[in-house]
This record gives sequence, structure tokens and C-alpha cells, in this order.
Amino acid sequence: MNTVSALIEYGLTSKQAKVYITCLEFGSASIQGISKKLQIARSSCEAILDQLQRKGFISSFKHRSGRRYSAEDPRRVVDVAIQKGKLLSASLPDLMGMYMKNKTVPAVRMYEGKEGMNTVLEEILDEAKILYGFGSVDDLYKTLGTTFPEFTKRRIQKKIPVKIILKDTPLARKRQELGPKELREVRLVRDVGDFSNLLFIWNYKIALFSLREEVVAIVLESKELTTGQKAMFDFMWMSL
Repeated sequence: MNTVSALIEYGLTSKQAKVYITCLEFGSASIQGISKKLQIARSSCEAILDQLQRKGFISSFKHRSGRRYSAEDPRRVVDVAIQKGKLLSASLPDLMGMYMKNKTVPAVRMYEGKEGMNTVLEEILDEAKILYGFGSVDDLYKTLGTTFPEFTKRRIQKKIPVKIILKDTPLARKRQELGPKELREVRLVRDVGDFSNLLFIWNYKIALFSLREEVVAIVLESKELTTGQKAMFDFMWMSL
């Protein structure tokens, strides 16, 4: 990822990122110098500089030739972003309490494509203490390729154990053999027909992945429904 892309991912617009980088290159510069370098209107440049100043990316000072603008030290910009993240993280329990309070209607989110599936896998890595699953590992590997082994590697690093019921195939048996090394318990089920989905359960969330023609991930948040789904999983687990 290049520098402009990183700044855009952080939250700047493309023009804001380019103006900040130009200020870094100049050290200090006038509105005229910056607008000329980027070939944008002076009024637009001034508005962007004001926005960046409010965000803490640049500072300004009076000069005999007029006001000049300097980029803030990138280390300070990153430190401020980290501190803001820590403050928000400290408020997470209160925010989650408000989010879940009186949440009688399940929250449902849908993600499309492989990127959407990877978003859900990242959510699992961030939140799960233990993971339960049911599905087809063959279709999972066909859909995600090398992405899922990377998920498994990071899951092991985070010490997140998984219990999973897999459609009985040679690949599923291999997963079962490797289970003890990879914090994974596997039980196999036969005669489930042309089943190509994958279901994960963690905390009070359920994720359902469709793995063939429609590559879709659906996440459902509900204490009641997750508790019921986990009870069904436990029944199947004990019967195998």
C-alpha cells in the first residue's frame, strides 16, 4: 500500500492526502505554492488546508510574505491516532452495553464476495474465545484459496480453539489428523447431500458462508438465536 492509499484508509480524502504529502515535501509553503504544485484552485487548497489543520495534520504560522503551512511530524500524527484508538477502546464496554441493551430484534449484516468473507474472518479473530463450526472444508478452500490457511495460522497464534463438524472428505480427514497441532477438534458427518455452506458460531454471533455460485457471508447477532444454534451444535457433536 502506498502512502496516499494509507492516508485515505485512515480517513483523509485523496486531495487532503496529496496536500499533506506536498507540505511534507516543502517543509513549509504558502497556499499559492501548494496550489501551483498540485494544480488546484487557490480557494480549494485553502479549504483543504483548513480541514487538515483541524485534523492535526498541519500547522500554520505568519510569515512576512503571508501565512505559511507546515506538515506535522508524521510520528506525532500516528501517536495521536493511537491515543484516540485507545480512548475509544476504553469506552468499548459502555458502547457495547448501549448497543446490546434491549436488542430484541436480531441484527443482520450481509457481505458479498471474497473480501466480504475475509471481513467476517477478521471479526472472528478479533472477538472469538472459542469457535464452533459446521460445513464443507473442500468448498471453503476452493473459494478462499490461500486466505483460509492464513486465518488458521493467526487463529492458532491467538490461541482460539475450534470445534467443527465437517462433511466427510479426504481433506476433512486430513484436518482431523492435524487437529491436535492446530487447536482443532473435528468430527465427521456422512450423507449430508450436496452441502456446500459453512457456519461459524462465536460469542453471540452466527456467520453463514455460501461458498459456490453466490459467494456471500451473512452475520447474525442475537443471544437467543445463537444460544439455540449452539444447543443444536452440541446435540450433533455428542451424537457423532
